[in-house]
Amino acid sequence: MKSFLAKSILYISAILIVHIIAGYSAGGAIDAYYLRFTSPPQSSLIIGSSRAAQGLQPSAITAVTGKDIFNFAFTAHDSPYGPIYLNAISNKIKPDSTDGIFILSVSPWLVSSSSSAPEDVSTFRERDGILADMTEFSMKPNFEYLIKNYHHGWLKLFRKTRASTQLHEDGWLEITVNMDENKVAARKARKLEAYRNNSLPSNTPSQARMDSLRDSIRLLQQHGRVFLVRLPAGQEVLDIEASLMPDFDAQMRSVADDFRLSYLDFSGCADDYTYIDGVHLYKDSGSKLSGQIALLIDNDMAADRASYHLCSR
Repeated sequence: MKSFLAKSILYISAILIVHIIAGYSAGGAIDAYYLRFTSPPQSSLIIGSSRAAQGLQPSAITAVTGKDIFNFAFTAHDSPYGPIYLNAISNKIKPDSTDGIFILSVSPWLVSSSSSAPEDVSTFRERDGILADMTEFSMKPNFEYLIKNYHHGWLKLFRKTRASTQLHEDGWLEITVNMDENKVAARKARKLEAYRNNSLPSNTPSQARMDSLRDSIRLLQQHGRVFLVRLPAGQEVLDIEASLMPDFDAQMRSVADDFRLSYLDFSGCADDYTYIDGVHLYKDSGSKLSGQIALLIDNDMAADRASYHLCSR
């Protein structure tokens, strides 16, 4: 009996040790989110969905502004504007920071609800997402995240590289895919079909989400300057978004007026950039756009007024 008990304790201890080592070994190759929960609290943040997660590169922004910025964007499912994302943002900000930069990526999808009750925050889609029940956003290793949100087997936590996806220490999600014209066209066709047949019919603009966007701005303005940014996308996607929310840009300008901040709209220059699927920027274009945004931010940092930068040919 004692021998069995000793062997059991040894076995359990070995399992625990392996899991602890795996937790410390986990890095940017294990999934698209983990490192965002292990970095320390930040003074400057990029906020938004996968368009911002992939398209906005902190290193290119820091090179111009001189300020370190962390990409804390996730997906349209996990991080639309709402109480859950606002809670995550508030937990990620360095409490005593006052001179940060906050880039809030905006799109009609991020202020719309797929619920049948679009003003009822208790029905918002992100309630079953990765941010919903997290309490620790800056712990390394973050065992809470690994237990609640990592479902690929802990031995894979030792993985150091992946073929197509790499999450960097600064939160940028680098996607490497075949950019052959036919491959891009196929991905774009699938994405457009999903937007037309699934996203557009199921989403409704939500005032509750707009209110959460405003709440996010109020919070972040206590810690620095806020910039609203509409990222470019293929024209077909922009047309679908116009069907969902025809007055979207007018609403964003209204928000900019109310909070005396800049609205940087790049939708007018959609054809100047390359996309992996008509929606998400290819990394070379992401670097280019990040630098352009950084220059506009650098020019606007001294201003205390609403301004609009409308990208046009």
